[in-house]
Amino acid sequence: MGCCPSISRKTIKELSKESSLSPEEIKNLHVNYISALERMEDKTGLTSSSFQEALGLTAGEIMERIFRAFDLDDDKILSFREYVLGVAFFSTRLDLERRIHFAFALFDRNKDGMIDEDEVRSILKAAIEQTGKHADDRVLKNVTDEMFSAGDRNKDNLISEEEFTHLIMKNPKIIDALSVFK
Repeated sequence: MGCCPSISRKTIKELSKESSLSPEEIKNLHVNYISALERMEDKTGLTSSSFQEALGLTAGEIMERIFRAFDLDDDKILSFREYVLGVAFFSTRLDLERRIHFAFALFDRNKDGMIDEDEVRSILKAAIEQTGKHADDRVLKNVTDEMFSAGDRNKDNLISEEEFTHLIMKNPKIIDALSVFK
């Protein structure tokens, strides 16, 4: 790990507390992060392509949305902290409020603070196609309609983060389905 500094115990402890991941998980993520950095010329943080490689993701809309959601300061580079906090989203140990905020960021492609029907259809289609299956337009419309029927409380054809939070709080299993770490 010649290119980059090792991680201090203090940093591990702080990130563990902030992310709800174990110190061992933080250390493993650091090894993964440093490994990806070592393959880059600029070692300031992970770019979209190095992030894709680090997580073993396939290029596409889902990967780009995940990267943008991880990139908390919108600088198009992931610091180790952003990387850890993003990965922590996939843990059921992270508090539900922060996981909901992250999930909302995945849907809110244009970062305007609202989710429209096109953004929902787009991420659903990308998720289905990521598995190698065809996304049927009727199914996408039905799922989107159901989500808006349940989530668009003020009927403005947009789902705010507050409405999204209410929708998920009524059925937290939606977000638990995305968990990798228990």
